[in-house]
Amino acid sequence: MQSQIRKILIYFFLLFCFGNTFSQGGHLKPNKITERTFDKKLDSIYNNYVGFYSLLNGEESIKSKNFLLKNSFVLYDNLVIKNYLIFKDNQELFLLELNDKDNYWSKHLLQIKKFVDDKNKIQRFKNRFKTPAHNWVYSSFLRNKSDNKGLYKIKRGKYEISKKWKTLLRKNFSKSNFKEVPGDFTNTKTKILYKGVEFFDLNKIEEDDQYIRSLIRENRDLLLDLIPVKEINKEYIYNYSNYNKRYIDLLKNIENYFSLLDDFDRVTFGSLYKNRINGLYTSQRKNIYKIVFDKNVGDDIAFIKNSELFSSKYNPTFDRAIKLNSNGITISSGKNFSYSEVNFVKDRYSEGILALFNDYFLKNGNINKFEQELVSILNSENNFLKSNNDSFDVNNDQSSSNFINIKDLEEVEAVGTGTTYYEALDMALREAVEQSGAYMSSETRIEGDELKMDKFNIISGSYVESYNVIKINEIATDEITVEITALISSSRSRDYIEFKDNNVKFDVGSFASKINEQKENKKNEEIKILSLCENEFDRFIKESITFDVKGSDPVRNNKNKSRWNLDFTVTWNLNDNFEKFQNYFWRSLSELALTDDDLKVYNKDNTDYFKFGNLYFRSQKSINTLVRFLTSTNYYPSNFSVNIFGKKYFPEGISYDRNSGRRVQKRSNFKFLSSDINISGLVFLTPNQTEKKLFKSHKVDRIYSNGEITNGYVPKNRNTKRFVANGKALYENTFLKNGKIDYRNVENINLSSEFFIDESSINRSGTHKLSFTLSEKQLKGLTTQKIFSDNNITNEVNYIYTTQKKSSTTQNNTQTNSSSNRATASSATSAKIIGDNIWVRNSPTNGDVIMYLENNTQVKLLGFCCNETIKGKNNYWYKIDLGGKKGWVFGSQLRFLDEKFNKVKNPPKKDLKDWIPSSLYKNLKSYWAFNGKTNALVGLPFRGSTYNSDYMNDRFGNRSSAFSSNRYLSSNISNGYIGNEFTLSFWIYYTGNSGTIFKISESSEKYISIDIINEKIQMKLTAPGSYWGTNTVKVGNSNVPGLRYNQWNHVVLGLRFGNSDSYETSHTINGSWRGGAPARELKNIKNFNPIEIETIGIIPLKIDDVSIWNKFLSSREAEFLYNFHKNTDLIREAKTTF
Repeated sequence: MQSQIRKILIYFFLLFCFGNTFSQGGHLKPNKITERTFDKKLDSIYNNYVGFYSLLNGEESIKSKNFLLKNSFVLYDNLVIKNYLIFKDNQELFLLELNDKDNYWSKHLLQIKKFVDDKNKIQRFKNRFKTPAHNWVYSSFLRNKSDNKGLYKIKRGKYEISKKWKTLLRKNFSKSNFKEVPGDFTNTKTKILYKGVEFFDLNKIEEDDQYIRSLIRENRDLLLDLIPVKEINKEYIYNYSNYNKRYIDLLKNIENYFSLLDDFDRVTFGSLYKNRINGLYTSQRKNIYKIVFDKNVGDDIAFIKNSELFSSKYNPTFDRAIKLNSNGITISSGKNFSYSEVNFVKDRYSEGILALFNDYFLKNGNINKFEQELVSILNSENNFLKSNNDSFDVNNDQSSSNFINIKDLEEVEAVGTGTTYYEALDMALREAVEQSGAYMSSETRIEGDELKMDKFNIISGSYVESYNVIKINEIATDEITVEITALISSSRSRDYIEFKDNNVKFDVGSFASKINEQKENKKNEEIKILSLCENEFDRFIKESITFDVKGSDPVRNNKNKSRWNLDFTVTWNLNDNFEKFQNYFWRSLSELALTDDDLKVYNKDNTDYFKFGNLYFRSQKSINTLVRFLTSTNYYPSNFSVNIFGKKYFPEGISYDRNSGRRVQKRSNFKFLSSDINISGLVFLTPNQTEKKLFKSHKVDRIYSNGEITNGYVPKNRNTKRFVANGKALYENTFLKNGKIDYRNVENINLSSEFFIDESSINRSGTHKLSFTLSEKQLKGLTTQKIFSDNNITNEVNYIYTTQKKSSTTQNNTQTNSSSNRATASSATSAKIIGDNIWVRNSPTNGDVIMYLENNTQVKLLGFCCNETIKGKNNYWYKIDLGGKKGWVFGSQLRFLDEKFNKVKNPPKKDLKDWIPSSLYKNLKSYWAFNGKTNALVGLPFRGSTYNSDYMNDRFGNRSSAFSSNRYLSSNISNGYIGNEFTLSFWIYYTGNSGTIFKISESSEKYISIDIINEKIQMKLTAPGSYWGTNTVKVGNSNVPGLRYNQWNHVVLGLRFGNSDSYETSHTINGSWRGGAPARELKNIKNFNPIEIETIGIIPLKIDDVSIWNKFLSSREAEFLYNFHKNTDLIREAKTTF
């Protein structure tokens, strides 16, 4: 009995803790959408979506889509949804899914017909009342039932009308506008006639009453939704919640000239949807949805909440997104799914179709009539298109574009430069592909002071179909430029062999272009995915884990009462950042993955591609890199230490494996009791019986298995670092000496085990428990210690060191050397750097270089370890702290200081120039810190409508130390003479708004605007036209990473102009990525010299530490600015006393 109660309690505890993790029935939990409330702007947005849309390319466009999207349109391999009709009702927007016919089978649509039928019943009843006198006569007989005035009498159980009924009606029920009963009214014993035709039967008034009350009862939910009409006297407002009183509603309806019918007319479709359609219990898939907008998302994206599939076995609910495009709308289905988009084209007769829908269906409930008219319109339109297509012809035998669809081509002009003609031609072709909208990334690597690599990686879904060389210029003996025009295809769905006049023509140039592009795309995909895993993904997942440590109350040890037992429980949780990480992870990969058009080409060519989740990639190495990253992240929930009296305790660490020569994840010897960890989402399918003990069973969410019931396996905690299948270790979590994930030789992994990415397999929380036995003295001293360290924040790992036996000779030599040359560790708390460009590493010996320090830079000393001899100098590695940024420096490069000397010789830095190297500071022309005012630390202040400007906390938490307003500001920057090259640096808190941040101007026709477009920073350059108007070019939106939402972001933008119309730009976003565009041209932009910077005031800005430099900053200088601003709180430093 006690065990059963315990199970019940555990069940409710788990339900309380995790009940909100998934929606009911195992359905995929939808993204949290904060619905936007209705206003005039939203009403105008509705108008952009309203219309009738047809599926582009029909069934062909659905075949290759993911499970969620395909099953939203297909039932039993038949396409049953071909059209979308989006309409507006009152203050809401709705979507109706339609086929060309047989829509009357929909039980959801029948709810509309049922309501219209009820409304028509009231109308038919009303039609009996020809004149106002009819209402007076009928209501008088009704009132006689409660207040008998002799209009009728009862004989043998039946009503008989009195012979003097007209006189009695005039005498007892007269009204100001009715003095006499009109002569057209006559009677029989039980009936009142009008012009000889029955008006009502006195014995059937009971039936009339039940008739009206039943209609109210059937539609009470809709009538209660109505807002009372203030113009109607209160006594005539229906009490629809109390409809069971006989004759009351019938009487009010008659006397008020059928206001019930007016109320039925006031019922909105939105009320019908809310009360009838949305909650209808039926096995049929719903085909009417409400469209909502998220107030945290832009106006160009709407959502269909709780969408359903055509499936009798498995019917998850999920959200679909609707996005406007140039020809109609794009529908996407499923979170983190690729191949999830399909396009609908807006019909040119949309307005007329909507009118027919409103008249035939919404007003009259006649879906059949609407279908007939719709089919007629669509057939006539298809005939028109067919006749026009038949007459369309292209006659150009000389062009290879005859092989392809003209609609898929884009003509661009490009210029390439090289030492040879072929090198210049290749660069021109690359430029042409880039203009088509390729995905671009850059990679910069610096070793010491030497730039080892600075290159662009382009992954394009477009290809050069054909090109013509316009001009060849030999600028110098070793420099040639080639100008071309090229036809770029968005997809490679074409043939390269043409049969003509019994001859075979092979398009060698275009075929070679395709092959080269595929190879280059594959290579750049591998580079970019490795870069994402090493940097953004790794940093993001670490920030997604939160630790909470709690200690139990001490209890005396049973064996030794003078000692105390103390238990520590470290709980880890995946915080809100994890959701953002997943979105960023899949969004980034989707930009790199093969598109639908790419897959068609690869299938046609029989070219290999590889699946990861719901994405397809060009390279197996890309998949292996992602799997290595995901499996290794299972270490991070264990990447902490509990520090007790100078000793670190941790559940898992990194240890050197002498057999493999790698550093691998390993359990420590400390007796932690840890729960299972799997935050990777990987589920394996093929372990054999022997290996199953290393795994635990997991039922794959059918969302990820195309609806099939699939059982997989996830690792148990003791095996999180090793994944075994089919007798072979497929993945082993290996790390470099600096603690970063080791991606070397991932291409050699044999993926013989199939796997799924299943988010439901993720453990979102867990615990590590450890017990200590301490003396009373130790227990008292414990309160003053920093017990817990989160290594994910400091980018450190726990090392497990293994001893290696040495020969006696070696040991003796080592002892002799160490005793004679070993340095003594310093106890100083601060030191100064000796030498220029001294490397600071993230771990001793071979750690990555994370910053460079100049001579005499003062740092704090946090500790030391690892005695080594480097270049004949024996010393320790010292952990340093510079403005909150920590790293390791070898002792021979430090001059140690004592407290007294430190106070006298090294006062705190007070001024901005104390922090920035003089070689860089001399280029600073303007600097606005926004510390509660718009004055400038360097240059002229901002002026404008700042009388009620708001300020907010800066990134360090200082109050009123960052600008937060949409007020207009401007500052003259001509006094500092910026020149033809400059850099703009600023911090911005991104809240999801799009618009202009800054405008830097030389004149009204020559300026640069800095914009946020779809989470990305974009520069728009504008120059005067040759005769009138302006020339404009946009730079950066497609190849710049997105800003972090609801966080401070650092942006560095460089611009360089010359005596010609060429220009060069650069971007550095949050210090981790540097990119830009190679030199291009914009007519009349030459010698751009800015004189003013301004904020436009269109969107609310949250900015801080804005600066302008009259230099095109290098990658290293931009990185310095990021680290300086990120780690140095100038306000706090300025308050330091000495």
